[in-house]
Amino acid sequence: MKKTIKVVVTILLILAIVIISGNIYARTVRFDLENISIWFLDTESREIEIRNTRVNNYTIYYQWVFISDSVYEEFAERYDEIADRIRELFNDTTEELEMKQEEAERLFQIWVEADEYDRGSEEAIAAREDWMIALSEIDVINDEIRERGLEYRLAIREIIPMFVDGNWVEITGQGEREFESTIYEVTLDLDTFRGEATYALWIRVIDSNGTHYNNDIVTAWGTGTDVPGGDVRDDRNNGERDSEADDDETNANSIMIGAASVVGAIVIAVVVIVVLKKFRQKPERL
Repeated sequence: MKKTIKVVVTILLILAIVIISGNIYARTVRFDLENISIWFLDTESREIEIRNTRVNNYTIYYQWVFISDSVYEEFAERYDEIADRIRELFNDTTEELEMKQEEAERLFQIWVEADEYDRGSEEAIAAREDWMIALSEIDVINDEIRERGLEYRLAIREIIPMFVDGNWVEITGQGEREFESTIYEVTLDLDTFRGEATYALWIRVIDSNGTHYNNDIVTAWGTGTDVPGGDVRDDRNNGERDSEADDDETNANSIMIGAASVVGAIVIAVVVIVVLKKFRQKPERL
């Protein structure tokens, strides 16, 4: 158990460091980050996953919203502010989590030794109770990580520029069934603009429970002739890509990767809880 939690703590720290985040527009829409997921495929494509166990008989829509250079810069700046808060969260909780884990491991060994010597003795029962209390304290820390992480994930969504009501496009295909989910793919048409530009991808799902949303940021290099919104971040060499443009696009897409890292961090926090609860009942013989 000690080794498992140390590995998890290390991964949480790595994910927190990778994140780059910010803050812009207030939201009145209802996000569903648990049942509507957006995954990175490549620069201009995203995979949409709908969790069928919670969402049924739905209609799914998407739309691309162009983000001007000035709005993009504000987004990136405020995204960094959220990243700093996420780093603080994991830095503050990691040390405490490690200390609680070491204490739980120590109490676990006391219980094992006492129970092996005299199964069911008062000493063994007391040791197990102390160990259970230590596990509960670890659960509290992981609950904080999960809850605060969800707040930050929503904060990231709320700063992405808003959709336009009349611009929704329905996804009419059946999608690809995968375990308990259905997978769809949406791709930004690179022929519709020239040079490097950033778009918000909005997903809307309507079912019997109402209307739910998720969104993402996509930065790509267009091969068309029109400059989107009269504003393109990079239009070098008449639309021919160079190495510096590649670097710019990589940095811009780190926003998407950062958001995905938040998701990963929360999932791992949940895994910690599951692993710990597995040890709440000692086997017949250790």
